[in-house]
Amino acid sequence: MPQIEPVTNLSRDYREIFNKLADGPVFLAQRSRPAAVLLSVDDYKAMVARLEYLEDLAEVYKGKWLLASGRETMTRLSDEELAQWAGEPDAVLA
Repeated sequence: MPQIEPVTNLSRDYREIFNKLADGPVFLAQRSRPAAVLLSVDDYKAMVARLEYLEDLAEVYKGKWLLASGRETMTRLSDEELAQWAGEPDAVLA
């Protein structure tokens, strides 16, 4: 069940609302309409990590689709090319 609090409660008793963050996000309402969402730092970090993971996963599937549809081709690197590429600071192993 979502935790909903009026925005005015945040300024009146922020400690109570911050304590509620242990049970999940707190939705702030202004004039009975959603105005903002408060997250604990841990929930925020977890959400960002999951989003980054899903974005990476989407890129992998996009690459697989491009290969399968013939819009991209795969190039095999020699051992020397791979070693040189992996030595670059921005190299990413997939």
